[in-house]
Amino acid sequence: MIYHAAYELNYESVSASAIRPRRMLQAFKDAGFEVFDLTGQSSVRRAKFRKLKAKLAGGEQFAFMYSESATIPAMIGDANHFPHLLLDAQIFRTLKKYGVPTSVFYRDLYWVYDEYEERVGKPLATGMRALYRYELALYKRYADIIFVPSYEMAQEIPQLRVAKVKELPPGGEPVDVPASPSPLNMFYVGGIGAHYNLHQLVRAVQRVPSVTLTICTDEDRWRAVEHEYDIRESNVRV
Repeated sequence: MIYHAAYELNYESVSASAIRPRRMLQAFKDAGFEVFDLTGQSSVRRAKFRKLKAKLAGGEQFAFMYSESATIPAMIGDANHFPHLLLDAQIFRTLKKYGVPTSVFYRDLYWVYDEYEERVGKPLATGMRALYRYELALYKRYADIIFVPSYEMAQEIPQLRVAKVKELPPGGEPVDVPASPSPLNMFYVGGIGAHYNLHQLVRAVQRVPSVTLTICTDEDRWRAVEHEYDIRESNVRV
């Protein structure tokens, strides 16, 4: 199989957006697939693509390609965000030509909402939204399946209201832990900040002494916002 991502996988980051692509790659290996790695910056990916085309032209067969998207469009996925508009379109188009089924996990829709324009400014938002729509048009035309975290997310934008959209919920490592129904112990894991506003949740928990909330997040992100949350001597801990 072919594993595609328009960026270099980050093996140091502890954020979910970095962990997921690593775990998915390992999952395909664990499932017994021989993986053709088509990840990395555009220059690296372009060189790998040349090798892939040679394999395809030579008759080598691939079961499918799985692609992991990022929070920014694939064509500006390099660290310097310099655009390369055609590379990933050529990859998807070539695989379609050779009959290799393709799929992509599409993770975020922040750019759809008014908050995005307020955060980055209208000029940048206008340009970025054009790139996001171009990326979705690419997937809609060439990908056989577009995976999304939930069908509810797909309903937020017309480009994803298509039959080829399938739900692929976030994964995890199940752990069986005995728990009594009372008191209620809540556990949140994820980001905190502009997109992950937990103020109302924290206030609600603090009003119910029988409930506890544990927030598991990146230390640097918490330090940046901890002044907004008064959790001293409360049933909320980080």
